[in-house]
Amino acid sequence: MDERTGNSLIAYIVDEDGAVETLSLVLWLPLVFSFFMFLADVSYILYSRSDLVRIAEDSTRARSIGLIETDLGVIQAIASRLPTEGSQVPSIQSSVSLGVIRTAVSVPISMIDMLGIVARISGDASVTIVVHQFKENLEV
Repeated sequence: MDERTGNSLIAYIVDEDGAVETLSLVLWLPLVFSFFMFLADVSYILYSRSDLVRIAEDSTRARSIGLIETDLGVIQAIASRLPTEGSQVPSIQSSVSLGVIRTAVSVPISMIDMLGIVARISGDASVTIVVHQFKENLEV
């Protein structure tokens, strides 16, 4: 081993100039990574919300045109298409008043998130979707 190479290797090992960058990497990496995880969780919640809107609109529309005869049928149709998650139960309500069908679906965030970050931050708040549709074949 060359004396010059040996000295430069020892100098490289002893040199502490790179410690500042390593320390900042160790401190910032978890923060940046958790921020991206939070963004992924929020985007999945928004995707799931749009899916819930579609499910509620489809069932309300089916009630409107007469494919589903009762409010209980709307509730059962929505419940069969929602994700099931252990002990948590979504709240589903449907009613017809003055020719307008009103359907409300309320789901805890922990049922529709991916990583659970937003559910922990929000204290497991609920996402509520309310859909109104005119009944096409009015009952007399």
